[in-house]
Amino acid sequence: MDKQHKASIDGDQWAQCLRDHGWLWDAAVGEASATLILAHGAGAPLDSEWMTAMAGRVGGLGVDVLRFAFRFMAQGGV
Repeated sequence: MDKQHKASIDGDQWAQCLRDHGWLWDAAVGEASATLILAHGAGAPLDSEWMTAMAGRVGGLGVDVLRFAFRFMAQGGV
């Protein structure tokens, strides 16, 4: 892929990925300048209070945030 082409998926495809994989999407306030993929540690899930607050703060700075669960956490933790 050269610099003139960008890989992308549309809103319906994102929604399907979110449903299928249990991901969380936090949209930026205003137009997004970037997307941060935010992964949790072994001690807390993707929807923990800290992760939710961090995604909100980053979104407030104009960055979309995608949160996901590592497979070992989705299957019941360590």
